[in-house]
Amino acid sequence: MEFFAQFGGAAYCIVALIIGIRLVLLSRRTRRLPELLVGLGVLLLAGVGYPLSVVAREVPGLSDAMRGAIGVAAGLVSVVGVTANTGFIWVLFRKGVAWADALFAAVGLGAAGLFLAQTLLGDWVAGNLFWSWLPLLITVSFGWAFVECGHYHLALRRRMRLGLADATVTDRFRLYAVGTGLAVVTNLSGWVFWYREIEMPTNPIGGFLLFALGTSSSACMLLAFLPPRAYLAWVSRRNPEAA
Repeated sequence: MEFFAQFGGAAYCIVALIIGIRLVLLSRRTRRLPELLVGLGVLLLAGVGYPLSVVAREVPGLSDAMRGAIGVAAGLVSVVGVTANTGFIWVLFRKGVAWADALFAAVGLGAAGLFLAQTLLGDWVAGNLFWSWLPLLITVSFGWAFVECGHYHLALRRRMRLGLADATVTDRFRLYAVGTGLAVVTNLSGWVFWYREIEMPTNPIGGFLLFALGTSSSACMLLAFLPPRAYLAWVSRRNPEAA
């Protein structure tokens, strides 16, 4: 089961790396902030930050100095990643709304505060404080994305029945909502296993969850951001009223 857990995690990291790079490069052409923010969020959280944290804590043969340096790098890019991901939802849906402004600031400052606290403790080899509590902030960020994108998907569905919304755009919001919802489940599950002091990848239930959630999230992200033409054609055929 540990192999399947690692496969699910690796699949999501690889997909996030590819999609994140593509979105950041796209933002250079469009000069638009949302593409840059979501690209950085995907790239730095799952594509870079998580693999670096695994290397720092689990790869044998590294000196403590090297582990600490990699841990600091992983923590820093994760802070930027969770702030960028939250900023994407804020810019796209709720910029200028008081509670949303406060939530965006709380996630960003909270992540930066965890990074500073862990640095003051001086133990980035394990980074227990940072990596134990950052998943809760990531859960808030992805949970907000799930709610906003899910709500907007439903609004687009209503408009699509009148021929006022594009089927593929509507489907992409659905896929992103599902993907972020799965990310919420993944982070909360990981936090519960950590709290109960159980190694999630080696636990039969935990390993299955990592495999199922990782592969499902990867599929949703690929279809949302890099959909094959055959899939787009299928979506259009299912929704002729939006053509």
